[in-house]
Amino acid sequence: MIEKKTDITKNNLEKENHKLSIKYNSLKKKFDKVQDDFKKFKKVFELSPNGIIVFDNKLSIVAINNRIKEWTGFSTETIIKQNLTQTGIFSEKSKLLIIEQFDKVLHNNIITPFEIEIIGNKEEIIFGITKPGLINGLAKDLYLVLNIINISEMKLAKQALIESEEKFKMVSENSGDIIYRLRYNDMKYDFLNPAFQKITGYSLEEINKIGLNTIIKRIESIEEYDIATIQNERKAGTLFEYNADYLIEDKNGYQKWLRDHSNPWYDKHGNIIGSVGILTDISVRKRLEEQHKKYLAEISLSRDIMEQKANELVALNIKLEESEQKLKELNSSKDKFFSIIAHDLRSPFTTLIGYSEVLVEDFETYTNDELKESLVMIHDTSKKIYNLLENLLSWSRIQTGRMPFNPLKFDISELCDDTVNLFVENALAKSISLVSVVKPNSFVFADKQMVDAVIRNLVANALKFTPENKYIKISALEIDGYIEISVCDKGIGIKESVLSKLFKIDEQITTPGTNDEKGSGLGLILCKELVEKNGGKIAVESTFGEGSRFYFTLPKQ
Repeated sequence: MIEKKTDITKNNLEKENHKLSIKYNSLKKKFDKVQDDFKKFKKVFELSPNGIIVFDNKLSIVAINNRIKEWTGFSTETIIKQNLTQTGIFSEKSKLLIIEQFDKVLHNNIITPFEIEIIGNKEEIIFGITKPGLINGLAKDLYLVLNIINISEMKLAKQALIESEEKFKMVSENSGDIIYRLRYNDMKYDFLNPAFQKITGYSLEEINKIGLNTIIKRIESIEEYDIATIQNERKAGTLFEYNADYLIEDKNGYQKWLRDHSNPWYDKHGNIIGSVGILTDISVRKRLEEQHKKYLAEISLSRDIMEQKANELVALNIKLEESEQKLKELNSSKDKFFSIIAHDLRSPFTTLIGYSEVLVEDFETYTNDELKESLVMIHDTSKKIYNLLENLLSWSRIQTGRMPFNPLKFDISELCDDTVNLFVENALAKSISLVSVVKPNSFVFADKQMVDAVIRNLVANALKFTPENKYIKISALEIDGYIEISVCDKGIGIKESVLSKLFKIDEQITTPGTNDEKGSGLGLILCKELVEKNGGKIAVESTFGEGSRFYFTLPKQ
C-alpha cells in the first residue's frame, strides 16, 4: 500500500517536473529573445548617427549613446545620474527648453520639435533639433527620450546664406553696374538692381512692359559669335557665356553704350532657362576708343603722307642724281660727238679747199678732162658735207625738241618701194640686187618723214658695205602689235668688238666701204633717235664676213 502511494507520488512529481521543464524552456526562449532584442537595441542605440539621451521621471540622465559622448567628450560614467539642471552638456537656455517641452508632453501630450545647444568637447556649440519622447520602463516608470539631430552645418550654411544674401543685397544696391536675371521663355527680367533705372531711366515694370529690344539701337559682338547667332541661340536657350555691346537710348533720349557679360541660368534639371549677368556703362570708354581710333587713323595717315613725301624726296633725289649723271654723260658725249663731227667736217673741207686752190692757181694749165675730174671730186665732197650737215641738223632738232613730229597711219611697203627706187642706180653701179619684199597693207603709226630717213640711212649703209654682185633685201613682219622692218645684206659684216659700240654717240665708228666710201657714224645715231621717238627699238645682228641685218620696230596703232 505504501509502495503504491509512493509510485503515485513519484508519477505526479515527474509530471510536474515535465511541466516545469516545458515552462522553463519557454521562458528561456523568451528571455533569450529579449536579450537578443536588447543587444540589437543597444547596438542601434550606440551606433545611431543621432545623439540619444534618456531621462527618468526626475530628469536625471540614465543613458547616453556614443554620439553624445563623441560630441561632448564626456564618458558615460561622468554623465549618468546627473540631473538636467546640473549637467554641463547643455546651455542654460536649452535646459529650460527641455524642461518646458517635457512638461508639455507629460501634461498635455504636445510634441513639438525644438532646437537645443550642446556644449562640445572643444567648447564649441553643436546645434541640434529634437522633439521629446516617452517610453515605459519594466516597472511602469516613464522615461523621457531626446533624439537629437546635428544641424550645426545646416545652421552655418543658413547663416552663410543669410550673410551672402545681405552682402549681395548691399553690393547690388550700391553697384554702379546693372545686375540682372532674364527669363528666356518670355524674355523678361525677374531681377534688376537700382543701377538699371539710374542708367536707363526705366524701372523693372516699365522695361518688361516695352521690352529691352525697343531701346537697343545697335549690337556689336566682341567675341567670335555674330549677333544673329547670339540672338537665336539665346532665345533657343542653348547659348552659354558671351559678351556683347549694346547701343541703347535711355528714357531721356540720350544714347549710351552698355557691355553685357552674360552667363547661363540653370533650373534644377540643368536646363538653361535664362541668363544672369552684368551690364556695364562703357559710354565714356567707347567715346575714348572712337577718339583713339580717329587719332590713330590720323597718325597713320600722317605717317603714310610723311613716308610718301620721304619716298618722293628719295625718288626725286635719285632722279636728280641720275639726271645730273646723265647730264654729265650727255655733255661728255656731246663734247666727244662734236669733236668727231669737227674732225669729219675738217677732212672734206680740207679736200675741198685744196682742190679749189689748185684750180684757182693753175686753172690755165689744166685740160678740160682734168678740170671735169676736179669738179666731180669737189661736187662729191660737197654732197658728203651737205649730207653730214643735214644729219647733224636733224639730230640737233631732235635733241632740242624742234623737229616736227606728226605720226599717222601709213603703209610701210610704199615707203620701202620708194627707197628702192631712190637707190636703184647706186645698186646697179655695184651690180647689187636691191629688193623690197614688204607686203602691201603693212600699216604702221609713225612720223612718215622720220621713218623714211631711217630706211634711207640703213639702205645707204648696206650699199656702202656690200660688195659687187651681192644682194640687199628689205622685209617686214608683225610681232605683238608691232611691225619689224629689216634691212638685210650680204656685205662684209661687222666685227663683234664693234657691234656694242654702234648707236653710241661717244664712240667713233668710221669703217670704209667696199669702194673706200667714207662715213661719220652719225647716220646710225640719228636712226636710233628717230626710231625711239616713234615708240620703237632698233638693233643689229651681224656675222663678220657674211653680212648684217639691221632691224627696227614701229607700232601698228
